[in-house]
Amino acid sequence: MISKIINFYESNKKIFKIWFIYTIIINTIPFLIYFLGFPVKIEYNFENYFFKIWGYLWDGNNYYKISQFGYNYPLQAFFPGYPLILNLLSNIFPLNFVLRINLILTLPMLIELNKLLKNLGFDENSSNKALIGFLLLPTAFFLQANYVETIYILISAWGLNNILEKNYFKSLISGVFLSTIKISSLIYSFIFFTKLIKEQNLKKFKISKILKIIIITLLSLSGILIYFSYLQYYFGNFWYFFTAQKYWLRLDSSYLFITFENLYLLNVFSKISEIITFVIGVILFLKTYKKINNYLYLFSLLHFVLPIISGSLLSLNRLFLYCYPVILFGLANYYIKNKLSYYLTLSISFILQFTGIVLLLNKHFIG
Repeated sequence: MISKIINFYESNKKIFKIWFIYTIIINTIPFLIYFLGFPVKIEYNFENYFFKIWGYLWDGNNYYKISQFGYNYPLQAFFPGYPLILNLLSNIFPLNFVLRINLILTLPMLIELNKLLKNLGFDENSSNKALIGFLLLPTAFFLQANYVETIYILISAWGLNNILEKNYFKSLISGVFLSTIKISSLIYSFIFFTKLIKEQNLKKFKISKILKIIIITLLSLSGILIYFSYLQYYFGNFWYFFTAQKYWLRLDSSYLFITFENLYLLNVFSKISEIITFVIGVILFLKTYKKINNYLYLFSLLHFVLPIISGSLLSLNRLFLYCYPVILFGLANYYIKNKLSYYLTLSISFILQFTGIVLLLNKHFIG
C-alpha cells in the first residue's frame, strides 16, 4: 500500500509541486492586497482572508446556506450534490475548513487534467505549462472559492478520461455523481451516449442494444432526475429549478447585452469582460476545430454555448472554465509554438486575476 502511494507521488511529483505553489500564491494574494493598501470592505483578520472571503461570498454563501439550512426560494437554482458534501463534512470538521474543500480538490483536479493532456498526446513539459496557464486564467480564482467549478471539472475530467480509455463503468459512475452537481452534466451524459452508440455499432438494428444504451444514459442522469422529483415532492413544481433561475438573471434575453439601467463602471467592466470571453471563445473554437478529439471538442463547445442560449452572457468568463479540454489543448499548443507570447499572455491573464480578487474583496461580482 505504502509503495503504491510512493509510486503515485513520484509519477505526479510535478503536479504536486504546481498545486502547492499555486495554493500558496493564491492564498497569499488577499493578504498582499491588504498590505499594498488596496481598498477592501472586509475587516482584516486571518479568518476572514483565508476562510471567509473564499467560503461565504456570492454563490459560495448560497451553497453554504443549502448545506446548513436546506432549500428556500430561490436557492432551488443550485443542485444538491455539493451542499450535501459540505453538510456531511461539516459533521466531522470545522465549517470554515469544510468551505475551503476546493483547496484540496484542486490537486486531484490537476492530476486528472494532466492525464487528459497525456491522452491528447502532449509531453510532460507542455502539459505542465498548460496546467499553469489554466490556473492563471482571469477567473481561475473561483477554483479556490466555495463554488462547484473545481469538483465539476474534477469529476467530468475523470469521466472523460474513462470514456477515452473505454472504461464505461467508471464513465457511468462519473455521470451519476456529476448529475448531482449541475444541470450542465447533461452535456457529459450526451457525450457518453454518443460514445456508447459508436461503440455498439448499430448498423444492425437491435432493440436490446438500444434499450441498454438508453438505460445506461438515464442512469448517468439519475442525479438530475432525483433532484427534479424532489422539487415536485416538496415544492409541488417539477420545473422549480428553471423558475428559480430567472431570479438569478438566467433564462432572460434582456441581460444578453449591456443595458443602461443601473449603469456604473464595474457593471460595464463585467459586461465587457463577458463579451471579450465570448470573442476569445469563438476564436479558440474556430482554431481548434478538427484538431482535438471530437468528443472533447463537443464537450467544450456545448459548455460554451449553453450559457449563451440560456439568454445571458452572465458569468460566461467563469463558466468558460468548463471548456477546459479545448482551453488546455490551446494552451499546450500555444506554449509549443510561441513561448514568448505564451508567457506574455499569462502575465496579462494573471494581472486580470489579481484584479478580480481585489474586486472580490470589495464584494463586487465579477464572473
